[in-house]
Amino acid sequence: MEAYWLAHGLMIAVACLCVVLPLLKCSLAKQTKIQIFMLLTCTAVPLGAYWFYEQWGANSEELAYFIEPEQEAQRQKQKSIRPLMAAANKRIYKLRLYLNENPDDYLAWCDLGRLYSATHEWPYAVQAWQKARELTPPNARLLAEINANYYGAKKKVASLTSPQP
Repeated sequence: MEAYWLAHGLMIAVACLCVVLPLLKCSLAKQTKIQIFMLLTCTAVPLGAYWFYEQWGANSEELAYFIEPEQEAQRQKQKSIRPLMAAANKRIYKLRLYLNENPDDYLAWCDLGRLYSATHEWPYAVQAWQKARELTPPNARLLAEINANYYGAKKKVASLTSPQP
């Protein structure tokens, strides 16, 4: 924000100098009342315009009115998802640490697959679901869910890697 105000001040100073310097080239003894009036006017106009813009210009709250409702909804959704994504990434990290020590826990691989699917990290989700499929006992009721999620994640990866028309 500091750079913003510095840029504003610099632009105003340059604008004023571009207007004032030619008027000051005349010696002060030769200046007439008209030149002094022009000097003051040319200095006051950019400063007045800047003040007017700052006082009456649109601020960010007023500009939000012009944003499309879908864009605003998307922005609000992304803002609300950030803490959830951070929690999911933290949980993924902890599960990865756990699975390094317990690589045969198929339920942990299922949890990891769910988390990767929730965070839209489809290639990692496919790997996690594949590992869960390999480790799940054949009589487990969870096998149908694992297979469905595995093929769903593979389909997402395929759709992301195939060229879009």
